[in-house]
Amino acid sequence: MPVVFVHGVPDTQHVWDAVVSRLDRRDVVRVSLPGFGCPVPEGFSATKESYVDWLIGQLTGLPSPIDIVGHDWGALLTVRVVSLRPTLVQSWAAGGAPLDREYVWHQAAQAWQIPGKGEQIMAAMTPEAMTAALVSAGVPLGDAVKTAAGWTTP
Repeated sequence: MPVVFVHGVPDTQHVWDAVVSRLDRRDVVRVSLPGFGCPVPEGFSATKESYVDWLIGQLTGLPSPIDIVGHDWGALLTVRVVSLRPTLVQSWAAGGAPLDREYVWHQAAQAWQIPGKGEQIMAAMTPEAMTAALVSAGVPLGDAVKTAAGWTTP
């Protein structure tokens, strides 16, 4: 029974390195969401539903039952996948993702939700600027550098 870890934004699968290093199991899968440290599949539209469909495809290729853990954007995707395909998983956990309609998104997330605006912001984002932004948000420098180095624009 594999455990699947789904990262958030702007992370890559490496956000899970410290967690995975503490696990005493070999059936760990860390997915790399399209555009986050890996190429974007041809024709991929980078919408929520495209990410959900992509994640379902990744899960259906694994032996079941599956345990899945999502963080941030990965948590929202995890919850959506579980709501659509509950038989794919045995257990799930999601954190760092608001499910409240009244939640006020942080400034960057608000900008990302404006069609075209988020893409402009992230296309102009340099690794140095992303590192600085992550460090200012409390991410340790080494982790911020690793995340920024893996960023690709979806």
